[in-house]
Formats: sequence, C-alpha cells, structure tokens
Amino acid sequence: MLVAAALVLAAFSVPFGYSVTAAWIALAVEGVALAVLFYLRPRLGLILVVLTIPFAFAIQRIGEAEVSANDLVMFAAVAGWAVRRLRQWQRRSGASRGQRWRDRFGGTDRAVGFFLLVCLASFIVGEDKRSALWELRVLALQPVLLYVLVRDELLSGDDLLRLGDAWVLGAVALAGIGLYHFFVLQYVEAAEGVRRLLVPFYDSPNHISLFLGRAAPVALALSVYGRGRVRRSLHGLALATILLTIYLTYSRGAWLVGLPAAMLFVVLLPQLSASHSVPFGYRSRRLLLIAIGALALGMLALLPVIRTARFASLAGLDSGTSFLRLLIWKGALRMIAAHPLMGVGIGNFAVQYPRFMLPEAWREPLVYHPHNILLDFWAILGLPGLAALAWLQVAFWRTGLASYRRLANPALQALALGLMGSMVSFLAHGLVDTAYFLADLALVFMLTLAMTARLEKTQNG
Repeated sequence: MLVAAALVLAAFSVPFGYSVTAAWIALAVEGVALAVLFYLRPRLGLILVVLTIPFAFAIQRIGEAEVSANDLVMFAAVAGWAVRRLRQWQRRSGASRGQRWRDRFGGTDRAVGFFLLVCLASFIVGEDKRSALWELRVLALQPVLLYVLVRDELLSGDDLLRLGDAWVLGAVALAGIGLYHFFVLQYVEAAEGVRRLLVPFYDSPNHISLFLGRAAPVALALSVYGRGRVRRSLHGLALATILLTIYLTYSRGAWLVGLPAAMLFVVLLPQLSASHSVPFGYRSRRLLLIAIGALALGMLALLPVIRTARFASLAGLDSGTSFLRLLIWKGALRMIAAHPLMGVGIGNFAVQYPRFMLPEAWREPLVYHPHNILLDFWAILGLPGLAALAWLQVAFWRTGLASYRRLANPALQALALGLMGSMVSFLAHGLVDTAYFLADLALVFMLTLAMTARLEKTQNG
C-alpha cells in the first residue's frame, strides 16, 4: 500500500512545466510499475482507485493534456486486471470461456451495459466532438471500467468493507483539505452573507457537498452497525468531519434535501426491518434517539444563517439563486423540446444551452448542467438516457433490498444499508443539482452499483 501510494505521489511531484517529454516518460514508468503491482495485488488497486476518486479534479497539465491521480491509478488497475484476465482466459477451453461470462451477467450488469451503449450513441449526435469525447471517457468509460473491476474480482465481505472504508477515507481527506483552507488559509467564497468552504480543485462548494453527501450515509451506517468498536469509532469521527464540512459549504440542496433524505433512510429502514434476524433492534432504537437529537442540533445550527441572503433568496422566485435555477430548468425544457428523442449528446449541454436560455438568464450564460437529474439525463442522452436511468434504479433497488434482507453478517448488512442511503442522496439531491455528470459523482455512482451487485454474490457469515 505504501509503495503504491509513493508511486502515485512521485508521479505528481514531477516538475511537468520543465519538460513535457520527461513528464510523459515518468508517468509511463510509474504507470507500468503500478500496473505490475496491481497485477499481483488486484485488491490494492481497487482500494487506491476508490481512495483517489475525490481527486479526479486534481489535474496536472502535460502540454495540452490533463491527467489526474485517479486517471493514473485507474489505468494501472485496468491494465493489471486485463493481463490477469487474459491469462486466465487462455487457460480455459472455448466452451468454458463463453459459459463463464453468460453465468456472471446479472440485471445490474445489463443495465450498466445499456447505459454505456446509450452514451456511445449520444456521442454520434453531439455537435462538439472534442468535448463529447472527453466526457465519454470520464463520465462513461472510466466509471463503467470501475464497475467492471469491482464486479469481476472475487471480493470477500471483508474486501467490500475495505472498499467502503477507502470511500469514506477519501471523503475525509477531501473534507480535511477543505477545513484547512477554510480555517487556516481563509480560502473561502464570500456570497449572500456567508463564507462558504472551498477546495482549490473543486469548482464550487455545492460540488463538494454533492460528493460528501454520497459518503455520509456509508459512514453513518458503518459507524452504528460496523464490525468492531475501533471501526465504528473511526467511521463516527469521519462522519462528524464530513458533516462539519457539508455545513460550511452552505449548500442548501445538501442541508435541506440530500442529507436529510439519506440520513432518515439509514435511520428508518432498520426500524421497518426490525423483524429480521439481524440483531439491529437495540442499536436501531438507540440510533433513532440519536437521530432525533442530531436533527434538533441541526435545526439550531441553521439559526445563525437563517436570516442571511443565502436563505432569504430561497423564498424569492423573482430574483436570486432560486430564480436563476428556475430559468435554467426552463431553458433545459426548451432544449428537450428541440431534441426530444436523442438529446444534444454527451458533453454538449454547455454548447447548446445559450441557444435555448431565456433572456432573463443572461447573468449565467455558461451552464454545464440543468441541475435536475431528469432534465440532465433527458437533455443530454434523450429518451434512451431516461430509460437507462430507470433501468439502473430498478436493478439497484431490487438487488440492494434483497441483499439487505438476506445477509446474516451485520457489518455487510450495514454496508448494504449505507450504499442504499448513498443512492437516496443521489436521487434526492439530484432533484435540485447535478447528480451524475461530474467525474467524481459518476465514479461513485458506478461504485455504488458494483458494490451492491457484488454483495448479492457474497456468502453469508
């Protein structure tokens, strides 16, 4: 683990500005070294891929190219996996090769495959091919490759728990960077009467809250139902750090929609499932009391800012952020009316939006997303995109709920609960902000699907 982390850090400490050729050579050497390491230790590769997801935007420029630590680790993990699978495939007979793959495809696998085909088809209709190619790579190909890596490895229950730990640890690292910049460097966004937490490689406080909101339910579930006092305590500290960071982003979508919905789901589902054999009863009742207290504290925490312009603008539909969000939705609907079947294509929303935006939206002509999950998928991927979203959700919830009810291991059941809570955050926060079409969110979404599908195959105990 330390060797792999050292290789990643070394790759991004190269003075790229001095020599583009030297930078590419250094990255190639370190990428090959990581690929060899991940060939020998595939689970280590998966952990590092998950751990570096929040750093998908920490980009180094090499000439005209952009590379992140997550790109490097993903390339190495995929290369190691491909070589390993090729060697295994060569050892099998022709009949056993085909039978093995047919047996392993499940409902979620087919839904993910359909989604990838929809993204490939949307590339054809897109006007800006360069932008479409970039988003096809970071929003479709790489996330689906992560899904394949997690699904194809024969992961044990402990392996899946380690992936959950890595996910939360990456979120804590992002939160720690944000808190350091907020309290020490005073690097903030002053807007609407509040000081909002920022991270240099994230484009907005809302984006930070979107990612952290996906990890918070996992940390909550593992802190209450996780295996071992140490693990529960560490996830509890991680949850406190994540919640503080989300609070300081002053993201109204996270505060009022995404986080409450996800946390309530994690708290209430064990109450509704109290008849199951898993010994969640006592802790779930205790968690309910803790949740009520936390809700009261959250309401008190809102009091200092409730009268600021940041929250006063929520009620005003003729000015402020809510007004601009409504204008974006109306512009997206006009775009959908012009391209109802196939959408404008992946990577092309920002190019097309100025043609459909309302005159009143002139203050914000550069918009990359319509800030609503349904409008997002329809405007970009068309009706096939909506069908893919529906299929993915049906497959996920069917698998997730079945795994939650079937698993006899409390720690794995807690993980399933956290994964479903993360999907609730995806759906709820996605009503008022982007849900999928950002690199880190796309990777986390596919990770959630893959871990849930993998749990279905995991043995009890």
